[in-house]
Amino acid sequence: AVVEPAGRRLLVAAPAAPGERVLLALRPEDLHLAPPDADSASRNCLAGRVTHVIPAPLHVRVVIDCGVPVIAVVTHRTAMELALAPEMPVAVSFAPEGPHLLRAEGTPTRGAASLDTATRAGV
Repeated sequence: AVVEPAGRRLLVAAPAAPGERVLLALRPEDLHLAPPDADSASRNCLAGRVTHVIPAPLHVRVVIDCGVPVIAVVTHRTAMELALAPEMPVAVSFAPEGPHLLRAEGTPTRGAASLDTATRAGV
């Protein structure tokens, strides 16, 4: 399916009917962060700005504003290499097989970790 969160067309391997409202659920560890000018081979790339960098013992949680909140988990090494900090622009990408589509079924679909989208066409 092709979904359009925050005005960006994204390819998702899960099926959906044209016009169906869905939630796009992304696992934080399935997201890849890169500098905004990086040449990404991924079709699914969102421009964003880091809002929070939260170190934990085994990883670093990064909250990014891509028009909707997105949460990624990266290694400490990746966080250091990218010099992640609040207000920093980043590119967030993921494989089409990564996201799960959840049916909205007429309920409000805005949430801190979801992308509220309308499916445009089946693929």
